Amino acid sequence: MNTGWEEKCLWLAEHFHQLSKEQQHTIIYDLEQDHAELLNLWTVQDELLSSLKDVLKCDHPLSFTNATEPSEGIGYYQLEMYNKATEKLAEEVAAGCQKTRLLLYLGFASIYEDKDQQAKDAFLTVFQQTNDLVEKHFSLCGLGLLEGRKENIEEAIPYFEKALTVTNNDDVVYNLGTCYYWLGKFDVAAQLFRTLAETTTDPEAYYWLGKSCLEQNDIHSAYEAWYRALEERIDFDVVMSVACEFEERGEFVCALHCYQRLIESGCNNEAVLHGTAWNLGLLDRRDESRHLFKELTAKNPDNVNVWISYLWLLTKWGFIEEQESVAAFLERKNVTHPLLEKIVYSKNK
Repeated sequence: MNTGWEEKCLWLAEHFHQLSKEQQHTIIYDLEQDHAELLNLWTVQDELLSSLKDVLKCDHPLSFTNATEPSEGIGYYQLEMYNKATEKLAEEVAAGCQKTRLLLYLGFASIYEDKDQQAKDAFLTVFQQTNDLVEKHFSLCGLGLLEGRKENIEEAIPYFEKALTVTNNDDVVYNLGTCYYWLGKFDVAAQLFRTLAETTTDPEAYYWLGKSCLEQNDIHSAYEAWYRALEERIDFDVVMSVACEFEERGEFVCALHCYQRLIESGCNNEAVLHGTAWNLGLLDRRDESRHLFKELTAKNPDNVNVWISYLWLLTKWGFIEEQESVAAFLERKNVTHPLLEKIVYSKNK
């Protein structure tokens, strides 16, 4: 996946001058979309890594058969001093005490330090030598995580699936669902997220369930899942993501409901108020939208994204005098952005 993206970039650089403006913009947009998908995938993998780290250093339903003996290397790991942890853990492993437990820590510390081969060797040794089911489970998770971080999704899946045969772990089910999603196997992904949502009522599970259903053109189930995400405990990032999903599909009433749920829960930061004002405007509730935009721009005059939304709506509504006043103010304050210029240009054209 990443190789293809780099090849596209190189090709564009070599042929840029031969392309029309429209072709240039189209290819750049496609590259940005591909890059966004990669970032989403890496975020998912990092979330699993973080969750596994928490399990290893805290009390958790998944617990080792034998307690972990204190060690200097584990201490560095818990302090997130991963470079020192890898060095000390390697020394402690050589001493022969609680070898597989220390190797497990060494594997995850090595991931943080981008020492993939060292991590892989540690996880394979743990898997082959341990009698502790939880150690075996996490060694398989670590191997899957290594493949996932290299974007070898098809190679990561068997490790995660085998880990679940050793012991159940909701974080692994979640990660497995995202793997199938990125492979385009949306029916399998939906089933995994549906199972997870039923057992954990996790807002993120409902969010990905909705996306998986949407990819199968099951709009009713997708929207139902997203509304369930709003009913469970409010997760700011999930609700914001659901709001964006609704907005992209032109469901502005639904998007506005998401922002209102955040406000009701006490989340009324700039991003939430901006989304509220924007969707009010898209619903043609002009007075409410303008009032909120005026408050936002007064409190945050340097937020160019708010100005773009406000100016676009004023132009759409035909409020020429107010649009010209805003444009003049931005010019005086030297607030610039290509989209601002494009909006003003399209109005004057």
